[in-house]
Amino acid sequence: MWRLDKSRKQFFVDCGNPEENFWKTLFEQSGHQNLLEGDKYSEFLSWNPHRSNCPELDIATKNLLESAPVEWMATMRNIFVARSFKGDVNAEASSFRGAGIIELNYGFTLAAMIYSTLFSHFYDAIRAAGKEVDWNYDDTAVTEMIVEELERAAFEPIEVTDREVQAWAVNRHVKATHPLQIELPKKGRRVSIITWYWPLRSS
Repeated sequence: MWRLDKSRKQFFVDCGNPEENFWKTLFEQSGHQNLLEGDKYSEFLSWNPHRSNCPELDIATKNLLESAPVEWMATMRNIFVARSFKGDVNAEASSFRGAGIIELNYGFTLAAMIYSTLFSHFYDAIRAAGKEVDWNYDDTAVTEMIVEELERAAFEPIEVTDREVQAWAVNRHVKATHPLQIELPKKGRRVSIITWYWPLRSS
């Protein structure tokens, strides 16, 4: 029978990283040590791995366990689910004596987050333009300002991402450092996805 403590320990042994929050490791590896020093993320970065090395994956795993069939629960609650930098595989599982691990490739989950964010920006911008703007307003200057704002909100994030795609293909991992790729609009539509919306870069 797998044991959660052994599953967790085995993962960190395999990846060669300390048993700590995934985002703390990522900040250090990608040169964002400055984010470790401020108060903004202190609570989040102080979180310790339990069922996962990622706080949101930990929550998702707990939610999955709550809806799991009783006959699977004993096995599922002892599996460690983690983000990793390994290879190009979206997800992989490994089994050891007393340990079971599921790994999700960070680049894949980050790519999914980026495109979900783009859709959210685009949807909110078009919705606002369609419902709140009076296109019959007879003032060219005001109309031009509206169009410029629409272009900034709806299309600039898409253009930023398009410029990065070639680099992703060459380097075989996803980078995201531009705020327009990762910060969801504060109001309006939300796209649910298992990830964390911060300006990060994989190493």
